[in-house]
This record gives sequence, structure tokens and C-alpha cells, in this order.
Amino acid sequence: PARGVIDTQVEVPWCRVQLPRHWWMSGVRGPRALLVWCLAASHVNAFAVGGLRREGSVRHVRGGGGLAPVTPLHGGAGRRGCAPLRASAGAELTRAASSVALRLRGGSGALALLGTGPDKLFNSLFLGLVSTVVLLKALSRDRTEGGGNTFSSDAGMRSLQKRFLAVFWLFRLADWLQGPYFYEVLASKVINGVAISEDMIGRLFLTGFVTTAVMGPIIGNWVDQYGRKKGSIAFALFYIWGALSYRSDVLLFLFLGRIASGIGTSLLFSAPESWFVGEHQRGKFSSADLSQTFGLAYFGDSISAMGAGLLAQGAASRAGPTAPFTVSTVFLALGAFLVSTLWRENKRAAPAQKPDSGSEKEENGILAAIQTMRQDPKILLVGAIQSLFEGAMYVFVLQWPPAFKAVMEGGKVPFGRVFSCFMAYPKI
Repeated sequence: PARGVIDTQVEVPWCRVQLPRHWWMSGVRGPRALLVWCLAASHVNAFAVGGLRREGSVRHVRGGGGLAPVTPLHGGAGRRGCAPLRASAGAELTRAASSVALRLRGGSGALALLGTGPDKLFNSLFLGLVSTVVLLKALSRDRTEGGGNTFSSDAGMRSLQKRFLAVFWLFRLADWLQGPYFYEVLASKVINGVAISEDMIGRLFLTGFVTTAVMGPIIGNWVDQYGRKKGSIAFALFYIWGALSYRSDVLLFLFLGRIASGIGTSLLFSAPESWFVGEHQRGKFSSADLSQTFGLAYFGDSISAMGAGLLAQGAASRAGPTAPFTVSTVFLALGAFLVSTLWRENKRAAPAQKPDSGSEKEENGILAAIQTMRQDPKILLVGAIQSLFEGAMYVFVLQWPPAFKAVMEGGKVPFGRVFSCFMAYPKI
């Protein structure tokens, strides 16, 4: 106490944590302070049990209780597990987390939950990433008033948010489920007695995106004209078709499935969000509710992406690499059911005065969009930047699975767990 350092020992279900507290933590009080320290401890523990220890920093002794660190990372600090804290709050949190003393009770049982080999590595990494995300979120809320995404206080808007978000998250979860094992399921195909080539996998990958590029502008116009509700249901049907095609060993069916998935992608990124914007305008809600809802939508989307990797991993472990695609059809069907029962149709608002012959096509057509881009080059530049970024990203998407298979023993890669780790990084 004379030095401003207090040791607090906290019991949690699977470990005992020794927590140093310093004067700078006075801004994080009560249960939140406990949360911060427990997450910091779990972050360090995740890497420790994954085998990522700093040699010479902590000496681990194996005993009846599992792993017991007996030498603090920062020695000469007085009481066990404590060190003078002199740097900024962020640096001090890292130092404090590094000096947390852990004793795992029933260590073999706790470690067994993480699996062995690559499973253990990526489970530990994912646990560390998630704890970091939650920790940073907790700290950011301390600095902001009323931080975090919340639902609207208006009853009508809140009802609209729930109807939209339930469908949006189901559709996005189904989309993410098809990501981790895309390469693996195609690489396992044998066409006419010959294993599918890397070149053919690339062509199948490209087919979906070419379809999206060609059909995107046309589908967007059709969705506005014939109805966003119909477009959302059509997305689910096309994506179910694409998902089921991966169960086939016929090359033609695989290409048709990729075309269906490309059309579905165009619908996913036009119909549901357009429907919500249309309903928002119809109800004359505030613009703040619009941005609030999309903040909620994409926050939940990032969570569903992390969960989708783990769900895909579990399904593939039990029923092979096509299983995640089959599971995704369940979420697609459920989303389509909610659309058909909870959404009302909306379309593009009709013009107040009927336009002259050919003027409507000119106003809403592709040529009009090209003319707009020519008049404002910034639109073209934004599109070019996005295209270049996503082009680089999709090269990585296609290449990371074979790269992992080449360096991992037996080519056994936990694609779902790796995918979840990838999806956790953007939240940091």
C-alpha cells in the first residue's frame, strides 16, 4: 500500500489469478476493473498454453496443479507479481498482463479442451484475440459516454431494426460459413477419375466473381423495380443452389453452382439493405437511426464471421468439407422464412409525373451511371481504390489454404479455426 501497489487474488472457474493494481487503474473501477484484469490474464494464458512462452522470462514448474510460474517476468519489483509501473496506460496494461501469475487447477483437463497440435495452436490464438477485442472494447467504453451500438428508443424503429437485423445476420452467417472450406472442398474433387487442378479451382473461383461483376448492375435495377423482399428471397434460393452444388463431382454442376452463387452475392449486397432503407424512408424515421442500424448490422456481422469459422470447423470435422455448405442452407432457409413472414414488399418510388418515352430508361440505366462517373471522377477513383484493395484481398483468399497445407504436417489444416482468427483481427 505504501508504494501504491495492491495484490488481489481472484478465483475464476479454471484458474487463480494474481492481479496487481496501480494508481492509473483508478479510472477503471469496480466490476469493470476486474473484467479488464481477468481478460488481460486470459490473454497471456492463451498464448502460454499454446506454447508461445518467452524463454528465460517465466520459469514454469510442472506439478500436480498444472503449470505454476514461480519467477515473475519483471524481477526486483518487491512483492510477487508486481512491478513499478512508469509508462503510459497502454504499455502498463501490457506489462501488467505479462506479469500475471497463473496456476491452472487440473491443468491436464483444461489443456485438453484446447486440443492438440494445430488445433491447440489456433484455439489458443483465437482465445487470445477474442480476449483482446473484448478488453479493448471495455476500455473504449470507459472513454466514451454511452458507448456501444444500441437499439433505437423509438418503438416503431426498434421493431424495424429487429426484423431487418435478424434476417441480415442469418444471411451473413450463411455467407461466412461457405468461406473457410471453399478451397478444400474443390481440392477434394475428382473429375472423370482425375483430381481437380489448381488452375481449375482458380477458374471456378473466378466464375463467381465474373458473374457478380456482370449481373450486379442489372440485378440492382431489377431489385428496385420488382421488389426488395422478392430479391432477398431470391438470394436465399440462389445461394442454396450454389451451396448444394459443392456436393457434386460433375464439373458442369460446379460451374452452374458458382454462377448461382455469383448472382446470389449481387442480391445479398443490394436487396436486404435496400429494403431496410426503403422502410426507413417510408416510416420517416431519423437519419441517426439509419446509421445506428448499419453500425449494429456490421458489428453483428463481424461476430457472426468469427462464429462461422468455428461452426464450419465443427461441421467439417464430423461430416467432411462439404458439411459447412450444407449447414449454411439451414440459415438461408430460416432467413427466407423470416423475410416471407415479417417483411412487407417495397420497391423504388414511382416518379410523381410519368416521364417521356425513353427518359426513364435514360435516368435509371447503366449509361446514366457512366455519365455520372464521367462528370465526377471522384466516384470512379473510389471504385478503383475499392477494386484494387479487394482484388489483392481475394488473391490472398485463394492462396492462403494451399499455403497452409504446404507447411503443415500431413496437410491437415483447421481451416475453420484459422478463418475465425482472420475474422477476429479486424475488430482489433
